[in-house]
Amino acid sequence: MKSALVDNAELMNNFKRALLMLLCATIMTMPAIINGFPFIFQDSADYLAALPRFYRLPVYGWFAKIGALFDNIWLIAFAQGLIISHLLYYVTKSIFGKVNYGLLALMVLVLTIITSLPYFSAFMMADVFTPILFLTLYLLLFHSESLPRFTYYYFWVLAIFAAMAHITNIYLGAGLIIFAAFFKWARSGFALSALKPVALPLILLSVSAGSIMGINQYYFKTFSLSPASPVFTLANLVSQGSAKEYILNSCPDADFKICQFAKVLPTDVNEFIWSRTGIVMRMRGFSAYRSEAKEIVKNTIATYPKEVAQQALMSFVKSFEKHTPAVEINSSVVADNLPHYIKKVYGEKVRRDFLYSAQARDALPYETIKKIDNIVYPLSLLATILAAIVFLPRVKDNKYLFPLFTIVFVMGNNFICAAASGLFDRYQARVSWLLVFAVMLVIGIVFSEWKSKKAMKLIAP
Repeated sequence: MKSALVDNAELMNNFKRALLMLLCATIMTMPAIINGFPFIFQDSADYLAALPRFYRLPVYGWFAKIGALFDNIWLIAFAQGLIISHLLYYVTKSIFGKVNYGLLALMVLVLTIITSLPYFSAFMMADVFTPILFLTLYLLLFHSESLPRFTYYYFWVLAIFAAMAHITNIYLGAGLIIFAAFFKWARSGFALSALKPVALPLILLSVSAGSIMGINQYYFKTFSLSPASPVFTLANLVSQGSAKEYILNSCPDADFKICQFAKVLPTDVNEFIWSRTGIVMRMRGFSAYRSEAKEIVKNTIATYPKEVAQQALMSFVKSFEKHTPAVEINSSVVADNLPHYIKKVYGEKVRRDFLYSAQARDALPYETIKKIDNIVYPLSLLATILAAIVFLPRVKDNKYLFPLFTIVFVMGNNFICAAASGLFDRYQARVSWLLVFAVMLVIGIVFSEWKSKKAMKLIAP
């Protein structure tokens, strides 16, 4: 009888938790619902089609196939919302020991209103898996012992997939794990045994990296993490000036195909890579131009190491100025092949839904979103840095680590994207909501400690 009561109570708890996850996922999807369609971008066509490209992994597309499988594109947005809601639940539970369902729903509501969260949870882009990777690795690195067995193994799978979803995630995950390893080692007084919890995340990331190289070998006959990265890096170095200077000084003596365009090199990364009259197109695509781009990047760094380092640092600093959510979610996709692809997979009605959406009509409240973010982003960044510093004396307790590791991850994200790919708002915005979540957790920790001290004073004689 007692066992049956326990089982019933557990079932009821699971049911309530499932309802909470659904509620939170619905809340963060509301801006997309109001928009009339999940948010999309030019790259979404390749992702939704799971097309292997020399410059883009098909991995996120495998996940997005759930929309086509059930003939409902909204399932992708809700699935992403559920994954994030589940992670927020377990981060909160790991830090506080329990979760107040009402407060968590309120936290998600606030995140939805004032941060970039809803513009990525319902975004048909692999960028959504960057914060997912961070939250998953954080839980595996510092709270794995408190996770239920099934959830623990599920996070293994999620970490592997999230790392594979976007190529930058591999480097971000590696950086986070290396920092965690050094942190654990130093915190323990440099005891090697402290590195054991890092082994599993490192193995998971290695599986992801190996799988990506296997995919590239299968499709493109190159055993590489990112075969197109030399072209992206060259475009960025040209926009920053160092590669342009190297090319001008090396041509016409150097036998580079790009020499014929040396005096008219575009300074905009998008124009260099994606324009129909851009350098990449003139060089017959990423695959054809990869070798020369790799040589020019290597020679540029060797010739102007100081200038390249300075420019990378300047781009990193400037990245903190570009963080506006939804700025790239606009009507430019209407003229792209996306409407055609949407009709092909989901039918004419869904295509019309997109064309009538606020995004397709540039009717999203862009100015309001920008104004809110221009206040929230710097304040949450400063507050998280301050919290990380204040909590440093208590770092032996894992519950105080979230602000520190959030800052490390956000800074790593900004540096990698700014130095390698260029400055685009969505690269910073995809992780900026984590700062506000960190501040909320800090407020919760401070309040709970104040409440405990107050209770102790009442009990004390």
